[in-house]
Amino acid sequence: MENSPKIHIKIIRPDGLFYEKIASSIVFPDKDGQRAIFPQHIPFVCALGIGIVKVSKSDNDFDFFYLEEGLLENKENQVIILSYTIKKPSDFDKNILDKRLMELQASLPHDKNSCQEKLEEIKKIKLKKKLLEFFTA
Repeated sequence: MENSPKIHIKIIRPDGLFYEKIASSIVFPDKDGQRAIFPQHIPFVCALGIGIVKVSKSDNDFDFFYLEEGLLENKENQVIILSYTIKKPSDFDKNILDKRLMELQASLPHDKNSCQEKLEEIKKIKLKKKLLEFFTA
């Protein structure tokens, strides 16, 4: 399996190179859900959405990141992600997330249509907590 095709993945933030690895696949959020890229995938460019990026370095070795937005280009087994919102699980503190989640939930009015911004932040916090639970299990 070592000689099978791989993908060269680079993640770049405004402050420089964030991550670079050779991988067998990557799963990422786009604006419509989730997508996956494997070696020899057709070229494309897409806008990224809120979610978790999963890089498969081998069968049992993965890296995970939290992302809110960005751009992805896939071309000739090279994936480049540009994002200023991508973070590692270690960037989050579970206690701070729990506290902020409780504050937001307590401040929600009964009319959920008038609080879209707070609901979006709750969604983001729950994703971050999900990522942390995976790494602390």
